[in-house]
Amino acid sequence: MKRACLTLLVLVGAIGVVAAQHAGPGMHHRGGPGEMMGHLMEFGLFPPDFVLKNQTALGLSDKQILAITKDVGATHDKFQSMRDGIQPLAEQLHQMLSQDKVDEAAAVALASQLHDQE
Repeated sequence: MKRACLTLLVLVGAIGVVAAQHAGPGMHHRGGPGEMMGHLMEFGLFPPDFVLKNQTALGLSDKQILAITKDVGATHDKFQSMRDGIQPLAEQLHQMLSQDKVDEAAAVALASQLHDQE
C-alpha cells in the first residue's frame, strides 16, 4: 500500500513538472481556452489526454498507459449509456413543451425525472 501511494505521489509530481514546463501563456488566464486546464492543474489533476500525450516525458510504463486507456474507455462507455438513457426523455419533454397546450404537472414531472437522471 505504501509503495502504491509513493508511486502515485511520484507520478503526480512528475506530471506537475511536465505540466509546468508545457504551460504556455494564458494557461491560467481567466476566460481563455486553457481556463479549465489551469483549474485542474491547480489541484494536481490532469486530463488523461494530456497525461498520455506526455507519457514519454513522464516515464509511464506500458501497464500505466494501459490502465489509463482502460479507465478512459470505461468512463466514456458509462457516460454514453447515460446519454442514451437521457436522450429519449429530453425529446419527450421537448415535444410536450412544443404543444399549444402544455400539461404543467406532467411537464414538471418529466423535467424532474430528466433532472434526476442527469
